[in-house]
Amino acid sequence: MLPFITDYVLDFDKAKAVIPKRLELSAANGFANVNVSQDSLKAERWEISPYSYIFNEIDRCGVKIRETNYVKYMEGITTGKDSVFEGVFLGKFPKEFLCSRASISSIQAFGHKPSETQLIYYIHSTKWEDIPASLKKYLTKNRQELESRDVFRNRTSGYEWFQLHRPRNGLLSPKIFFPRRANSNKFTVDEDGSLGFKSDVAGFVKAENTSIETLYYICALLNSKVLEFRYRSLGGIGKLTGKGMFEYFENQVGDLPIPVFENPEQNSDFQTLAELGKEAHQIWLDRYEIVTTYQAKASAIPYTEVPATHYHNISGDYGADVEYASPNPNREGHLLSLKIEPTVDGYRLWGEITEDEDWREGDREWVELVSVKIRNNFLRRYLLSRLIYLIEFDPDFRRKQKLNRELGNLVIAAFESLKVYQFDRDRISNLRVLEVIEQRVQQEVGRSDLENILLRQTEIKAQIDRIAYRLYRVEDYQEVIEQALKVIL
Repeated sequence: MLPFITDYVLDFDKAKAVIPKRLELSAANGFANVNVSQDSLKAERWEISPYSYIFNEIDRCGVKIRETNYVKYMEGITTGKDSVFEGVFLGKFPKEFLCSRASISSIQAFGHKPSETQLIYYIHSTKWEDIPASLKKYLTKNRQELESRDVFRNRTSGYEWFQLHRPRNGLLSPKIFFPRRANSNKFTVDEDGSLGFKSDVAGFVKAENTSIETLYYICALLNSKVLEFRYRSLGGIGKLTGKGMFEYFENQVGDLPIPVFENPEQNSDFQTLAELGKEAHQIWLDRYEIVTTYQAKASAIPYTEVPATHYHNISGDYGADVEYASPNPNREGHLLSLKIEPTVDGYRLWGEITEDEDWREGDREWVELVSVKIRNNFLRRYLLSRLIYLIEFDPDFRRKQKLNRELGNLVIAAFESLKVYQFDRDRISNLRVLEVIEQRVQQEVGRSDLENILLRQTEIKAQIDRIAYRLYRVEDYQEVIEQALKVIL
């Protein structure tokens, strides 16, 4: 069969200028040319991508998750009336009828923000007489609302008025769970099967004969750069549903390939990835505990909120403590979101940016905005914890669709968008307060060396990626893969 060529538009503005002039559809003009063989267009899914040769190599090295006997895909529960079945119920009803809810926004790679709410949970075979009196009283109080659900009003459904719509047998089993819509791979393990979730989250439930180590092994690979590339790079498995957002549904995420070993307990790569996956979860918890404890201790002391520029002004009071350099000091654009990367003596700040006037639909990319060195330990640990808290855990900050009002300098916009605390106008007095805060964190958590935790977290991810590149035999394509992941589709 004859091959044919298809062209991807990578830069819409360039493409609009090129097509009317009948210029070459080349990479320089905003296009990617892809040679397609007709026999590669399979019935189950067409994958037309400039990276097909890398995808094929990755796929040859594993078995689709849904075709292994390690796990089974499961969507979250549907209650039919969330206002009744979700709330703050601890202490009101027996724990065996409750599970903490993992919300879609709480989930990250290797961890999730603990929930403040619980789901009332029981399976369809649960009889009314099996329900404890305190819960019976609550359900009876809400009976009219529960009977108004479509699933109950449909008399052919056979549902009792108190039953959940879709309770999902096996929900409270060990599993890997993840958001069904996300901008990157975010898989985490629920080892003891204590977490529940609704239909915006899904999971891979452990099979009876699968070990917990296997869950950590799979989770490590799912969060690797290799499988993130396989899922969300141009023409990959993931279905793009909005700017930078992908569906993680069964017929997509279930096709990610996992290497299967005949004797995994004797395979060093399996064992190492399982150990790294488990440590990654513990490190995430340690990091979360320190960051949130710093936030609590700092908020308990009178403060003035100031932009991060206050501590990053080279000619200001903290010029002797902080220095920074930017690879893009004069770059302008719209700043949409931020992420932080720790270094030995500070951090790097990355920005999701677009230079298009139509910032909602414009081309986006991740760029390094600034690299910061902080000499004072107390200031460094406070700023690291505060910036991580804002970027990853503060709901108001995370809800913002854009961090600067108008197109402008991106470094300035980043520092101005991040609000930090000043406890005293005098530099020495302010640093002393930061020392007290660190001591209080140390007393409560047992450690305060946040930078060491962050650096170990980075190293764990790097180790996982090194093994993944080798297992999937794509070491020679590492630069291509990492460049592709910087592009936001």
